[in-house]
Amino acid sequence: MRRLALRSRLTLALAAAAVVPVLIFSLLVLLLLDQTVGDRQVDALGAEAQLAADQLGADLDAGAAARIAGATGSGVTFFDAQGRVLASSGSGADQVPPPPRPSASPSAAAGAAAAAGANGATISRTSSGLVVAYASVGGPPALFIVALSEPAATGPALLAPLLAILVATLVLAAFLSLALGRSLIHPLSELRETLDRLQAGDLQAKVPVESDDELGRLAASHNRLAATLAGRNRALAVVSQAFAPLAPQAGVASFSAAAEGAARQAFGFTAVSVRLGQPPDVTSPERVPGEAFDVEAPLAMGDEVLGSIRGTLPPTRDWGEADQDLLRVLGIQLAGAIRNAELFDATAELAELKNEFLRGVSHNLQTPLTSIRAFAGQLADETGDRRLSIIVEQSERLSRLVAQLLTVTKIEAGTLKPQVDVFPMGALVRRAWESLGHQATDLGLDDGATGWLAAADRDWVEQVVWALLDNALRHGGGPVEVHLAPVADAAGATRLHTTVRDHGPGIAPEDRERAFERFTRLAPGTAEGSGLGLSVARGLVEAMGGRLWLADVEGQGAAFTFSLPAEHIGEP
Repeated sequence: MRRLALRSRLTLALAAAAVVPVLIFSLLVLLLLDQTVGDRQVDALGAEAQLAADQLGADLDAGAAARIAGATGSGVTFFDAQGRVLASSGSGADQVPPPPRPSASPSAAAGAAAAAGANGATISRTSSGLVVAYASVGGPPALFIVALSEPAATGPALLAPLLAILVATLVLAAFLSLALGRSLIHPLSELRETLDRLQAGDLQAKVPVESDDELGRLAASHNRLAATLAGRNRALAVVSQAFAPLAPQAGVASFSAAAEGAARQAFGFTAVSVRLGQPPDVTSPERVPGEAFDVEAPLAMGDEVLGSIRGTLPPTRDWGEADQDLLRVLGIQLAGAIRNAELFDATAELAELKNEFLRGVSHNLQTPLTSIRAFAGQLADETGDRRLSIIVEQSERLSRLVAQLLTVTKIEAGTLKPQVDVFPMGALVRRAWESLGHQATDLGLDDGATGWLAAADRDWVEQVVWALLDNALRHGGGPVEVHLAPVADAAGATRLHTTVRDHGPGIAPEDRERAFERFTRLAPGTAEGSGLGLSVARGLVEAMGGRLWLADVEGQGAAFTFSLPAEHIGEP
């Protein structure tokens, strides 16, 4: 069975509390009224019977009975001393029992209940609802007996007003119950609506406190809870964004300072300090009322503790388990940031050592390679020995590798400075293709950049084009296609796009970004190439203010596109 709502139950309870006493009171009034009317009827009927007995003579016939009945309005019956009916005023004489005998029990006369009246008359109530008063005529002993009878009175004259008052009371009780129930439910409804808003994330929702009773105290308690949640939500936002503006290279000191500032703002510390290398105190000092107190959390990364963060709170500040958990979160974040900063410093040192090594190796290799290539080329021209030509080719390959290593170190160090010039891309592409010496493979050049010149470092661009064409020849399976076109970027500036496409197996989607990583070879078993060409090409293009990416193509093959600043030239 479905349970009634609180408003319905409260209304029913209030209505029952108001109606039940009214019903009990009405029943008591009815009983009292019925008893009072009955007593008055008995007294009046007994007095009339005694008065009629005193005025009667020996002539007890139907006419006398009719006269007395007309005067009293009651039924009249005459009995002799033996209880026989002598005369009556109507046809209902057989319903009036004979008078009780002095020696008989009160219930002996035809089941009637008899009692002596206050005025000497004997009163009897019959099972048929009659009240009968018996009075003796003459005597003693009594010669005759006169009996006056009438239906028992129940006070019907007051019954209708009493019912009207009862109905009015019920209506008023229902109205007052609804009004009082609404007044009691309204604060609860406001509390429910506020809790719904709080659940939806509105931590500013407040319940109006309109009284100092239980409902008012409940509303005040909710408002305190909402304020606490709002404060902790603000503290959580501060903690979560404490290190967002900082990069790992900012250093441990910067992260420690940021943590101290975030702790002051989030928790209201009057003093806060980050202590590296000092684990937190395991004993919690007892808080003394009215004095400032310290709280502490470890800088933990798993099982490793790097230090602690300690703050001092004012005496009026409450500190709960939720606040302590949030301080632990700040400590964990700070520990991670410190570890990242330390790893970044170590990585930077290793990178610097690597760059120094590469610069030294490149410089020490470049000079002997130049001499080897020059002398081997001269001997090859004089003797025509093929082995000398192979030495020249491999020395040139080593020279390109050394040049790429030098370029990588300069890109990482940020020391590359392009010498910007304007030149046509079509002629540069043809020259780079000729330098590769692959006459067996066709080059398809689609020059759609007529009237546009690239604004970049000519030598760098030639190196980029050479790397892309060489990559297409080594991994492609057919003609190499180059497409030139001016394209407007999002800012409205025109960029010169150069796309180099081959017809080889292509590059898998998961390897698209790996293709630009250093020393990466996507084709297993390929011995050719250093794995630096595409990485160096992207670095050179970005240093010239452009971008190099792997373009989407339809069908088989791979396509690399790079964009450079462009300038338009008018017709001559």
